Amino acid sequence: MIRSLHRQFLIPLSLAMLLTGLIIAGLAYAIAARSAKFATELRLQSVAEIAGKAAFPLSSTVLEQMRSLSLFEIAIFEESGQRVMATEGLRKLQHVDLQSIISRSSPAANKQTLDTLFIVHRFRIDETRYDVALRRMQTVQPNESVRWLAVFSPHAAQQQLRQQAVILPIVTGAVATLVIGFVATWLVSQMRKKIDLLRAHVGRLAKGSLEIMPLPEVHDEISDLTDDINSMTRQLNELQNVVSINQRATLINQIASGMAHQLRNTLTGARLAIQVFQRTHHQETAEDLIVAIDQLKLAEQSIQSLLQVRTGIDEQPSDSMKVVDIIDSIRSLVKNKAEHKAIDLSVNTSESLSSRRVPDGQRVMGALLNLILNAIEAAPDHGQVRCESKLINTTLDSNSSLSKRTSAEFCQFLVCDNGPGPLKSIAETMLDPFVTSKPEGIGLGLPMAKRTSQRLGGDLGWKRTEGRTEFTMSIPLVLD
Repeated sequence: MIRSLHRQFLIPLSLAMLLTGLIIAGLAYAIAARSAKFATELRLQSVAEIAGKAAFPLSSTVLEQMRSLSLFEIAIFEESGQRVMATEGLRKLQHVDLQSIISRSSPAANKQTLDTLFIVHRFRIDETRYDVALRRMQTVQPNESVRWLAVFSPHAAQQQLRQQAVILPIVTGAVATLVIGFVATWLVSQMRKKIDLLRAHVGRLAKGSLEIMPLPEVHDEISDLTDDINSMTRQLNELQNVVSINQRATLINQIASGMAHQLRNTLTGARLAIQVFQRTHHQETAEDLIVAIDQLKLAEQSIQSLLQVRTGIDEQPSDSMKVVDIIDSIRSLVKNKAEHKAIDLSVNTSESLSSRRVPDGQRVMGALLNLILNAIEAAPDHGQVRCESKLINTTLDSNSSLSKRTSAEFCQFLVCDNGPGPLKSIAETMLDPFVTSKPEGIGLGLPMAKRTSQRLGGDLGWKRTEGRTEFTMSIPLVLD
């Protein structure tokens, strides 16, 4: 059975408030009863002493005056129990038994003792209860018989005081319960709204909507829970991206399995056909044919790298190459495409690298070619693309494949363009596999270039500065 927050909070809270009010009312009633009893006894004792020790005869008029001042009924009895005189309230009562009062006060009382005062509580006379003060009066004349003075206080007065003492705690408790119940209802409603928002958001997450929920303005447990849910949403989004990448990787593996060998054989056949044409027509030095052969070699190498990534087998490095030869080959390979877009292309290398070599030359050239082609595509028509290489010294990472040396010389390739730069949506993950903004791209060029540089002990990074996109690839130089 579902128990709402209102029932879980309001019912126990209301019961606790009511119970507290009843306890306070009970304590107030007990304290008021004790105080009223004590005050009544004091007043009865005072009136009885004044009347009992009076040096003047007590008449009905005197008794009525004392009654108006004290609000007590007063009566005087003979020793035999006969009523001598009484105030108006007692005169209406027919049966007032002095002996019963004396026996209720103290069965062993010494009736000859004048100063002894007896108090009798809740003495019933004709359906009415009284608190009675009884004492033996002093005789004014020697011939007077013994008389008893009885002062009657209606017990209803005490009862009224008790009730008045209880009313205030009960009213206060009822009002406090209503106010606290209203405030608690409002607080529960506000909390329930927040919980309903979280529940609706979690429901959308369960349906696949991975959106981030705004945090509440007040930082409390609900805000912390919202932050935890947002953190879970980000993790789910990352997992979804990983699943998407794995799915795309699986698809590419399937495509690669079926077509890679065929494409490589086709490219090899095309390259061999061009080389045969060169020999038979004596065109070994024809620049266009040399560029075509180099392009086919790079395509074969890309297919081979893709197959090795799919199978997980370590790539076999190619021979080392001079940096200047790589730059010259790159310049000839991208010249036509740059001219087609009217790109101002600059591909240079420093003199300090004129005789230096880099390992696995073919793959380094393929990675650099990918960076420059991307720059040409990113640059606007009549834009600028610049490729420079320079010699740098740096400390090797402990995980580097060249970790036998603490420092090494590197060739740093810098490729920059004046295009608008990558989209913000892929800026942070652009070097990850299968991340691309090209409709026809698969997002493997930059990851493979990064993989090549890191495998050789270097690295690949990028930044956006002064309206230009700069890629920096560092490759350790071959030791002489």
